[in-house]
Amino acid sequence: MGTPALGTPDNPIFLDNSTLKAVATCKTQAAMRYHLGYVSQEERAQLLAGTDIHEALATWFRGGTVDQALLT
Repeated sequence: MGTPALGTPDNPIFLDNSTLKAVATCKTQAAMRYHLGYVSQEERAQLLAGTDIHEALATWFRGGTVDQALLT
């Protein structure tokens, strides 16, 4: 079926400074990362670490214990 069209109610376009900077640097790289979701292994590891930290903090701020936050 192919990739859905951009800028539709089912597939809106979201722009932030990171996206705009990536487009200015290399349109192909920006499309691969922000539209197709591809990232390098190194970048993927950093994104996963950031996600884990956010989940741990969310557990802590919702009243969880330190152990619960660290096991998230």
